[in-house]
Amino acid sequence: MVKTKTNKQRSSPGPSTRPKQNASPRGGASSGVVRKDAPAVVPGTSSSGHDFPVRATTKFLKRTSEFASGDEIILWISEFCQREDRPNYGVANETAIRIWERAVYHGPVFASRLISFVVGGNNSKATTQTQLADLLDAIEAPDLKTVAILRPGLSSKYFERAVYDFLSASTALKHVSLSWHCCFQAGFSEYLESNAASRLMSLSLQTNADIKHRVLYALVEGHGFPYLRKLSLQNIQGLTAQRLLSALETRYVRGQQRRLAVEVTCKVPDDIVKRARALGITFTQIGPDDLLVKGV
Repeated sequence: MVKTKTNKQRSSPGPSTRPKQNASPRGGASSGVVRKDAPAVVPGTSSSGHDFPVRATTKFLKRTSEFASGDEIILWISEFCQREDRPNYGVANETAIRIWERAVYHGPVFASRLISFVVGGNNSKATTQTQLADLLDAIEAPDLKTVAILRPGLSSKYFERAVYDFLSASTALKHVSLSWHCCFQAGFSEYLESNAASRLMSLSLQTNADIKHRVLYALVEGHGFPYLRKLSLQNIQGLTAQRLLSALETRYVRGQQRRLAVEVTCKVPDDIVKRARALGITFTQIGPDDLLVKGV
């Protein structure tokens, strides 16, 4: 089934603007669109001798590559969607997104049962950055539980808006890791304060941008991340353990009292550790080897 995109309309920078694609009837075939398949069944026999359908299932499969294009990732999703054993699956492109075979917008790709999506690499090339944004725009993955987008380097509002919209689209998403430049800070704040972010159990952020005020505000105001179990803040410009604990203390007083593991790259004095422990919060200072992306 082809679903209609509801994300805000975007304008791609310069000549890389996505060409328009003719819409196809709902449920009809369309070039580059993965349709949601009917549930796969295999024949079985009941104890009474009557045939009955039995759903074949496989728990989880993962497709990993160091270099893949958007075309290849869409093909992987298509192959997983068509499997009769209907597995949950993950996609991990750990180094970079290559230039697409066809630099065109594919339209909606319904990625049923995609529960893990990981993209690494670097955003130094504007073309691949824009194409990755287009890929995130195209994929509709309502079952996503884990997303890691680890793309330090140059960035743009176009790319980051696609990231935040992608993270906001799944009501099942529990674990988010971002390593990015964070140039579109208004969009970042909007995501942190969204209903989608309120469901997170773990949030890991690595950037040298000055986002401390936005992170601290999101912890104290609004939903306050009621289900959060792990918070990792890496290389955040100007963030101190004292300021973070002050925000977490306010959050605690306002009712968010679940145990929380906190990782930071800034120095953590012993008195901060002791105060935090009294609230069920574990503070840990992590080093270069524990970063989402090393050397950044």
